[in-house]
Amino acid sequence: GSGPAPGTPATISLDGTSTVVLDILATNPADPLRAIDVRVPGESPTAVFRTAYVESLGFYRALRFMDWTRTNNAAWEEAPARSCATRVTPGYYSQGTSAGASVERMVGLANLLHADPWFTIPHTATADWTTCIAGVVADLLAADLTPRFELSNETWNPTFRAFGDLTADAEAHNLGGGDSYLGLQLEHGARHAAAMALVDAEFAKRGRTARHVLAGQAANAWVLEQRLSAPGAADATDELAIAPYLGVPNANPFDPAEAASLAGLTPPELFARLDEAQTAEVEPWIAAHVDLAASAGKTLVAYEGGQHLAGDSGNDALTALFTGANRDAAMGDRYATYLARWQELTGNALFMHFTDAGPYTQWGSWGAVEDPSAPGGPKWEALAAFAGASVADATAPVVTSGPVLAFRAGAAVGPSGVLPMTVRVSAADVSADGEPSPSGVASVQVSRRVNGGAWSAPVTVSVAPVGGAGGAVSAAVPVSVAAAGIIAVRVRARDVAGNTSAWVEGPVLRPRLLGERSTALRWGGTWGRAASTAYLGGAVATSGARGAWVQVSGRLAAVALVTVRGPGRGAVRPIVDGVAGAAMDTRAAAWSPRRLVATRAWRDPATHTIRLVVLGTSGRPRVDVDALAVLLAA
Repeated sequence: GSGPAPGTPATISLDGTSTVVLDILATNPADPLRAIDVRVPGESPTAVFRTAYVESLGFYRALRFMDWTRTNNAAWEEAPARSCATRVTPGYYSQGTSAGASVERMVGLANLLHADPWFTIPHTATADWTTCIAGVVADLLAADLTPRFELSNETWNPTFRAFGDLTADAEAHNLGGGDSYLGLQLEHGARHAAAMALVDAEFAKRGRTARHVLAGQAANAWVLEQRLSAPGAADATDELAIAPYLGVPNANPFDPAEAASLAGLTPPELFARLDEAQTAEVEPWIAAHVDLAASAGKTLVAYEGGQHLAGDSGNDALTALFTGANRDAAMGDRYATYLARWQELTGNALFMHFTDAGPYTQWGSWGAVEDPSAPGGPKWEALAAFAGASVADATAPVVTSGPVLAFRAGAAVGPSGVLPMTVRVSAADVSADGEPSPSGVASVQVSRRVNGGAWSAPVTVSVAPVGGAGGAVSAAVPVSVAAAGIIAVRVRARDVAGNTSAWVEGPVLRPRLLGERSTALRWGGTWGRAASTAYLGGAVATSGARGAWVQVSGRLAAVALVTVRGPGRGAVRPIVDGVAGAAMDTRAAAWSPRRLVATRAWRDPATHTIRLVVLGTSGRPRVDVDALAVLLAA
């Protein structure tokens, strides 16, 4: 026949949208057509994966093969049973059919990229299939890589066949006490434990271990709570997993009526909705599961995540809005915030983006890139920067000032004398040559020691870098302190990459309340007294005389006036070491006792004199002194 000689390549030009079908019309039975190899020109004849595809995945440190395993089936689809005898092998005619790819291909890509693989076990997999797959992974995976195994995918989601099948099995097993959704979670937990036991048995034969992942629903921590309660599930779990997607809050874009309304949003309005989802949905979901994981002694990871702009496939305007947003640079900005907050809230836990590549259509814009042969775009660039910061930045941030323990202006002292305070700290993240690091400060932590005891567990507060990554940041971490004994605080900073600075300790201090009858206070001018059980000592000193004053001196690190705020109250001026400060008004719409005003603080105690002078405000001259709150040198 016609065509190139055997072993000579032929070229087929594609337009980028065509589907190619190769039909063999005739062949010689004695010398059949075989060893057909189709690849992009210029690729090595021995390459299994396209170079451009491998390069687009280069920064990923873990790969989840849920789609390669064809784990999901729609609720109306048949879910074929999986066995070792029927599994796809490397020699199968295609790695892209509904049967999925071979596990050998998955392990090969993981080894090539030196990325930890994550395998999902279909809910129809037999024990034979699970044992077989686990054995292949244990045999072929590089020794320094850590595999993860997870039972199925989103079995809590009714759009997938696994939801109905597991619900029916739970009812057959009399799980849930008549609550079918509870029964589903218990069935999943029990199957998870059984599947992980099969995996462990194969890995133990080869002296290896694997990580066990139990996944749930991001918006409902109850799901994982119930799954963990199934017999054996907790012991068979190393990591809890969620998919904290960023979507349009309080809306169902798949509903035609709501989709029509959303389609009228401008791009800035859509991104404003994503910002709302970040703080109102995503971060509370993550926080709830961080707490659950901590209480269960597990690690929280993300099995999927990213944007979730998908909806009514018949609404062309909505599709245009959503696909355009995924190509907009503003999406990269949202990803940067989204990923940084995940890292901060979880302590730099593993995050899996869904997905690596795929076209943007009416069915969603899931790919980090649309074409794996042309990496780039806002989502891919944000993911690359995020992964690069996690890997390349090994420089710890530094505490540049603090800790300064200060009274919290405007807050109320507790009836028993508990002092509301803040710990002020500044930090920066710079490289060895003094340039801003690739990541930037993400949080500061505060720990305290009371009466010489052990340091407390640290309190973490997130911060936003000023002037970009590496810029100086400042934070005020709220704490409550008893007005007795001695106290010391220490602070440290953590960057987005997880590097942590050394602890920086502050001085040992004595927090005290000097009541209106304290001999440590000096008074000038005309003062009276007013009684109320709402006051710290049952009474306050009160004056409306212009120029009346109260004063304290000593080795001080902080001072504040404890006063009554309310209608008819006037202003007071602090004078610190002879320098007059701005007037502080104690008037308020409602009566409120024990409020802190006129606060001053220094990092280290030194000799200071603070005088508070009544200004005699016209029509409302009264100022009350319940106490002066002070931090004294120990």
